[in-house]
Amino acid sequence: MKTKISATHLQAVLAAALAACLSACGGGSSSTAAPAATPALVLAGTAATGAAISTRPVDVKCASGIGTATTKADGSYSISIDNGQLPCMIRVTKADGGFLHSVAPGPGTVSGTTITTSANVTTVTELVVASLAGSDPAAFYTAFSSATATSLTTAKISSAQSAVISTLKAGGVDLSAVGDLLTGTLTPKTSITAGNAYDQALDLLATTLTASGTSLATLTATVGTSSTQTATGTATTSATASLPADLLLKAAASNCSALRSGRYRVVSFRQATAGSFSTQIVTLNATALTATDTDGNVSTLTANGPCRFLSSTGSDLLVSPSGLAINRALNGSVNVAAILFPEQTIPLADLAGDWNTIGQEQNFSNSALYDLKAVSVTYSATGAFSNITYCNPISTCVVVTGKVINVKANTASGGFDVVSTTDGWTDRMFAYRAGGGELILVSLSGNGSYGISTKSRVSTLTNVGTISNFWNEGVLSNLTGTTVSEGTNTITAHNTVANSLLRASSVGSLSSGVTRPETLSINTPRNGFTRRTPETVTASDGTSSSVVEFISLGLRGMGVSVTAIPSSPQMVFSVTKP
Repeated sequence: MKTKISATHLQAVLAAALAACLSACGGGSSSTAAPAATPALVLAGTAATGAAISTRPVDVKCASGIGTATTKADGSYSISIDNGQLPCMIRVTKADGGFLHSVAPGPGTVSGTTITTSANVTTVTELVVASLAGSDPAAFYTAFSSATATSLTTAKISSAQSAVISTLKAGGVDLSAVGDLLTGTLTPKTSITAGNAYDQALDLLATTLTASGTSLATLTATVGTSSTQTATGTATTSATASLPADLLLKAAASNCSALRSGRYRVVSFRQATAGSFSTQIVTLNATALTATDTDGNVSTLTANGPCRFLSSTGSDLLVSPSGLAINRALNGSVNVAAILFPEQTIPLADLAGDWNTIGQEQNFSNSALYDLKAVSVTYSATGAFSNITYCNPISTCVVVTGKVINVKANTASGGFDVVSTTDGWTDRMFAYRAGGGELILVSLSGNGSYGISTKSRVSTLTNVGTISNFWNEGVLSNLTGTTVSEGTNTITAHNTVANSLLRASSVGSLSSGVTRPETLSINTPRNGFTRRTPETVTASDGTSSSVVEFISLGLRGMGVSVTAIPSSPQMVFSVTKP
C-alpha cells in the first residue's frame, strides 16, 4: 500500500536530509551563528545623608549608556544598562530639589555577560566629585560624556577620595572606619536600628556642619576650588579670600566667621633672642576666645568689632577672610608685629612654580636696622631654587647666579627648611593654603630677616567702583610694630594704555571722610607688584596732600597685601575687613 506524501512534507524531509548531509560532510560554512548576548552593566548602591534618601530619582550617565531608577525606602537603588560602559556619574535628586552626586569607576566585576559595580551617593561622595571636578559637581555631571569619561581614572578617583578623607579628618570628621567611600557598605539608621560606621560618619558630618555654621554647599564649593589636581588637570585658584575646607568645620568666633578654633603658626617679625627663629604654635579656642601657647600660657581675647580682637596681654589681632591674621603684641616695652595662619602640612611638590617675595632684610652695615627687599625665584617640584632676582633696596635688582639653594620638608618642626649649600645658612619657611586654593609662604632667617611670598602672576586692573576697607599694621626698619590704623579706598578710573588706575583713598581719620586721588601702576616694577606714583595732589577738603611712593604685593586669595614704603622706610600689612 502506498502512502501519499504532500509537497510540504516532502520539502521538510528534503531540507532535513540536506542539513544532515552538510553536517556530515563538513559543509557548515553557510550556517548562521547565534547572536551574542548583550552585556549589561549593573550599578547598585545606597543614597543617604545619615538618613536614607527614600523614593527619590536616580540618574546615571556612563561612558556608554544612561539609566534611571528610584531609591527604595532604605535608600538602596539598582540600575541595569544594556551595553553600558564604566566609568559612570550618578545623581540623586533630594526631596528639597537639590542633588547629590557620585562616581563609579571601572573596571567593575565581570560575571558572564554582566558587569557589576557599586556607587554610594552621600554627602561625602558629593565632596569627592567636587575634588575631582575642581568645580561644581552639578556642572560636572551635566557636562559628563563619553569624551570626558576618560579623565575619570581609578588613580584620580582614589586621589580625590584621599584628599576628602584628609580634609574631613582635619576638620574633626574621621572616616577611617568607613573604608571606600564609593563602594563601602552603607546601612542607614532606621527607627529601630542604628546605622553602621559609614552612616554614623555621615551623621557626624551633618552635626559638625551645623555646629560650625557651614552649609554643605559652601564646604563642597571650597573642596572644589581648593583641589590641587582635578580629573581634567590643575584646578583654577580663586582670588576671593576664604577659609580652607577643614577650617570651615571648626567652631567660629561669634563676631568673626574667619576665626576658627585650631592650631595656628605664629611668625614674629622681631626676634626674642639673637640668632633664634621667632616662631611658635598657638592653640586658639574661637568659642571661648582664648589663645594658649606651647608653654601653657593662656591669654584672653576680647572682641573689638568684627574680626578684630584685643588680648589680655596687650595684643591687637586682625583677622582676614582667609583666616590669615596680623597681630601687634606688646613685648616688654616694644610693639612686635606677627603673622598668624592655621597650621597645615603642604607637600613640597605644591611649591613648584614662580614666586614673588617682599620683606625686610638685616642691613649689612647696621645689624639693628632692616632694609626693604624683594625677591623673585622659581622652585622646582623637588625644592631647587632657580631664576633668582634679588632686590635690595626694593627697586634695585640683580640676577643671582652660582647659588645652590634647596627647600626641604621639616617633618619634626613643621614647614620647610631653606638650605644654602653655597653660603652655609638655613632659614625656616611655612606655607598656608586658603580656601580658594592659593598658597603663601612665610620665610624667617636667624638674623630676624623675613619674607612673604605669593605665586608670580600678571595682575589685572581692579574694577571701577570697587571699595576696599582695611586695617593697616606697620613694621618699622628696627622691626618695631606700629599702632593699627584703618583705611578705605574706591577705584574711580582706569588707564588701560598706561596699565594704571586711579583711586580715592582716605586721608587721616576715617571719621573725617577726607579722600585724595592716588595713581597706581599695575605690574610695576615687575609682574605682580603695584607702584603708587609719588606726587602732590589736592584732597577732597581742598588741602594739598603729599603722596609718597610705595611698592605693594597683593597676596592673592588671602585678603592681605604687603606694602613697602621706601621713604619711611617701613613695611605695611593691610588686612581686608569683613
